[in-house]
Amino acid sequence: MTDAELRDYSLKHLYYELWMLRETAGRLLHDNRIHRDLVIKNAMVESFCVHARAVAAFLYPEKFASRDGDVTATDYVTELPKWRATRGEQLPEILLDLKERTGKEIAHLTSDRKEYDDPGKEWPTAQIVDTLLALLKVFVQHVPRERLALFVEGYITGLQSSMAQKQIWIYNVGTTGIITASGPFPSF
Repeated sequence: MTDAELRDYSLKHLYYELWMLRETAGRLLHDNRIHRDLVIKNAMVESFCVHARAVAAFLYPEKFASRDGDVTATDYVTELPKWRATRGEQLPEILLDLKERTGKEIAHLTSDRKEYDDPGKEWPTAQIVDTLLALLKVFVQHVPRERLALFVEGYITGLQSSMAQKQIWIYNVGTTGIITASGPFPSF
């Protein structure tokens, strides 16, 4: 792909994966309404895992089955050995677990699926997002500006830890102090 095609792809497709990763993780972590409807919660978990796995495969294509037409971080970076050395050669354990569990518990019917009440069935959403976020910030540092849409670069560098919550300041008229409250807060 040309630099212009990569830039366009980042704006249309890479951004979508990152946006969906952020939005699904945010809802799972901070929106209690999701957890009241098992179907919605399961759909959100599955969506989160699929998008997280797609981003992991983008960053570590050599650790995933590749197909013709795949676009990966290796298409964007110019100094592949330097990128891989900085990123790390090994797929982080949490992303390896994400890869395997998404395949066995979401994408395929297998005997390796965890039972509903298995404590190991929980997905470490915040840790997955934080691992991907750190890798994405390294990725941005290794991509020439002409290959990545400026909007996407800004989006990646502006992403915060999935555990970061909104904080609002509340003035309590009954005291002379300010109270801080941490979210999640309803959207208005």
